[in-house]
Amino acid sequence: MKTRTQRTSRFAKQLASAVIAFAIFTPFHFVSAASLPDTFISMAKKSNLPLSKQVFCAADENGYIAGYNDSDDIQVIPASVSKLYAFDFALNTLGEDFRYVTTFTLRDRTLYINGGNDPHLVSENLAKVIKEITNGSKTKIEKVVIASRFYLNWKKVPNEITSQFKTFAAKNPDLPFANNFSVSYATKNYKGTGTRYELQSAPLPVLMKQMSNWSTNITTDVLFEQAGGSKEFASYMKETYGATESSVKFGTGSGLSDNYTTCGLTLEVIKHLEETAEDLDVAIYNIMSAPRLDPGVLRDTFATIPNTSGLLVKSGTLNYHRNYAGIANTTTGPVYFAVFSGHSALKDAERSKIFAQRFIGELIKNYKLKNISYKPSNDVIGGAVVKEVKK
Repeated sequence: MKTRTQRTSRFAKQLASAVIAFAIFTPFHFVSAASLPDTFISMAKKSNLPLSKQVFCAADENGYIAGYNDSDDIQVIPASVSKLYAFDFALNTLGEDFRYVTTFTLRDRTLYINGGNDPHLVSENLAKVIKEITNGSKTKIEKVVIASRFYLNWKKVPNEITSQFKTFAAKNPDLPFANNFSVSYATKNYKGTGTRYELQSAPLPVLMKQMSNWSTNITTDVLFEQAGGSKEFASYMKETYGATESSVKFGTGSGLSDNYTTCGLTLEVIKHLEETAEDLDVAIYNIMSAPRLDPGVLRDTFATIPNTSGLLVKSGTLNYHRNYAGIANTTTGPVYFAVFSGHSALKDAERSKIFAQRFIGELIKNYKLKNISYKPSNDVIGGAVVKEVKK
């Protein structure tokens, strides 16, 4: 395993060769790369943003292209760009076939639920399980007993889940719940007899696509902990990237805590995530979001780019930080980029967002984006399966 310093040295050699090639064969692209920091500074000044808080870096398959304030000594707050790190960590730790598993057992008139820590479990999943497990029976469920680690409609607190259950039953009168059924909680999983079914969540890449599209914090934080949490994450970053606490430290996968990293490391993570997805025949566009094509938080973004097909992005917003990181899939190969735009007051957030999006437009102006041939899909519910557990 090469350390990050060793890889950076190799990257530098590649860059030197790339610079010579650019200078001889494609001077237009070389000049554009050289002028990118000036463009970045000019746009930041026009947006009235503090230059000390603005960071960007870009690279292609040959190595570094350009950057500003992007030294490995400069820490940035990634916000929800953290999710790309969490995806890389989880996919390489848990594997593409990972699914959360929640167990339902019906005995007499009591439904026992052993939570599988699945934060994606929603009413539609619950209805499907209950229809299977009751199999048309007219026997009414009088009690629901829930063990720990159970989510319903992104709720985990017992009184909130109880409320969700009552609302769910009221909206599904065809399901066999008694009028005054009770919901209680157990400290241990139920191991007794009864008719038993498992709800297996959609596979990991499908879950990550949803997390990417909607930037859901709770689901990413649960996934981060499922993969091993902060301690295992630190080990993974050191083993995979040679990165120590001086350059990266995460408390959560969502980015809501005081996570920090560097611009250059962000590009390495994105490239590694892309390579992992390719090795698994998943494809990176089935994990990351395509602005204006996929549903979610990027549905109405990057208005200055005529056609965003080929662009994959993760956005991040936290307090005084507005960030974007991703891949521009061009006809000459992928370009990896990250922009970390800081501002001094919350009222400046919109200007920071517009600045970052417009600069990314300038970054890829001299490239032709490749069309991504895929039909946007986010079928987390349909990707889940219900299976009977045989005795």
